[in-house]
Amino acid sequence: MDLQSMWNLFFDHPSDDDDDNEDYLPPQRDFHPKIPYFFENIIPTYSLTDFKSHFRVEKNTYEKLVQNFGIRLYRDRGAVKMSPDKQIAITLWFLGNQEVYRSVADRFGVCKDTV
Repeated sequence: MDLQSMWNLFFDHPSDDDDDNEDYLPPQRDFHPKIPYFFENIIPTYSLTDFKSHFRVEKNTYEKLVQNFGIRLYRDRGAVKMSPDKQIAITLWFLGNQEVYRSVADRFGVCKDTV
């Protein structure tokens, strides 16, 4: 195989051909099921003991963290952002448990890159 053939094999994109532009469809994203509304519906029902066992801090400590750091995490420009209390909850869950990014993302209904 010559160098030009190898180049075309790796770098030739279907959209580069002028006559095939109409038939090209971008790859579709894979669907990854999440736990719906875990943060919104399940966590508020935790007892104080359950909350501490999952997040490794007491609930009032979590609330103080939200009060102290929430304003710094809030953005009012651009697309709709995740609430600061959810950001802090995800961080505490990740730091307090031995779960991988994927599991934490599934649990909180966000994409893996958000964690």
